[in-house]
Amino acid sequence: MGKPEFLELLAFHLGPFSIGTTVLTTWLLMGLLAGVAWLGTRRLNVDSPSRLQTMLEGTMLALQQAIEDAAPGHAARLLPFHLLGEVTRTLALAVRLFGNMMSLEMAALLVLLVAGFLAPIPLLMLHIIEALVQAYIFKLMIAFRKTHPSLGRSQFWREDVNWNGVAAEADRSDHSRTLAYCLHGATHQDNAI
Repeated sequence: MGKPEFLELLAFHLGPFSIGTTVLTTWLLMGLLAGVAWLGTRRLNVDSPSRLQTMLEGTMLALQQAIEDAAPGHAARLLPFHLLGEVTRTLALAVRLFGNMMSLEMAALLVLLVAGFLAPIPLLMLHIIEALVQAYIFKLMIAFRKTHPSLGRSQFWREDVNWNGVAAEADRSDHSRTLAYCLHGATHQDNAI
């Protein structure tokens, strides 16, 4: 009988703290990025730059060009904010993904550590209910797709789809936040969706 799954996520202990594999991986990536930044900037040379300096400068120029394309004339002012926005968005998505995937297991682990071995049983029952609800929703999605053969077609929708916006025509500009479609199913003996 091996270790429980939640104990396999622990890499090592640092005093009273348990360091998990996720934290260890994050620390290693931070160290790698800091090392690359330090190596790339410690001996800057304008006349004969190193390969690493050239790579870092190319990355910064590509990022600056992407910002210049999005906001002409404002790249120098927006570059730090753009970098901060990208980092915080990535971090927020990572935290949400971790929360979605591991929330119940982490709650059961905390209750186990605080209250003993019998207390997490109700939480594990909730996990079973959660899995049943997800299976039911997946079943409904499959049933919806089976009742509408136009969703499972092997070719593109092309003429069978109408794109709509708040007004009659769809606003496909970058600042638009509303878009809807109507998929006509007559070519596949289906109703419009």
